[in-house]
Amino acid sequence: MSYLVSYGTAQLKIARPSVLMGVFVAAVIATILYPVFGALADRWGRKTTYLLCAVLMLVSIIPGFALINTGNALAFGTALVLVFGIAMAPAGGVTGSLFSMVFTPEVRYSGASIGYTISQVAGAAFAPLIATALYAINGSSGPVVIYLLVVCAISVASVLLLPGKLGKADPLTGLQPATAA
Repeated sequence: MSYLVSYGTAQLKIARPSVLMGVFVAAVIATILYPVFGALADRWGRKTTYLLCAVLMLVSIIPGFALINTGNALAFGTALVLVFGIAMAPAGGVTGSLFSMVFTPEVRYSGASIGYTISQVAGAAFAPLIATALYAINGSSGPVVIYLLVVCAISVASVLLLPGKLGKADPLTGLQPATAA
C-alpha cells in the first residue's frame, strides 16, 4: 500500500489528501471485516478463508490497477477499498490462527512468530522497492501488475499445500460436524 501512496501522488498526480483518504477508508473497512472473516473461518476453515483471500487478490489486481491508473481520486480510492479493504480482509482475519495450525504445539508460538516475521521482512518490506524498480523499467505499471499476480499465484499455491481440508472447519475451532451416536 505504501507504494501506491507514492505512485498515486508522484505518477498520477492525485492530491495527497485524496490518496490518504482512500488508504484510510480501505483500512477502516478492512478493520471491520477482519473479525467477520475470523468468525467465518470458524465455519469454513482457516485454509479455505485464506485461500479466498489469495484468489480475491489474484483476480482484483488487474481491475484494481485499471481503476488506479485512471488518475481519478475516487477511482483510486475505490481500488484501494476493493483490493486492500475487501480482498485482503480474509487474510487479516485468519493469518495468526492459520500460521498456528502449521506447527506442532511444542513449537507453535516460535514457529508462527518466526514464520510471520520472515514473511514480513522478506516479502512485505521489499515490495515497495521492488514495485518502484519495476515501474522504473519502462514507466508503466504493467511490470508491477505482473509482479503482484505472481506473488498472488504463489500465495494460492502455498495455501493449497498447507495441511487441512478445504471447506471444513478446523479441528481446533470446535465447530466440527455432529456425528450420529
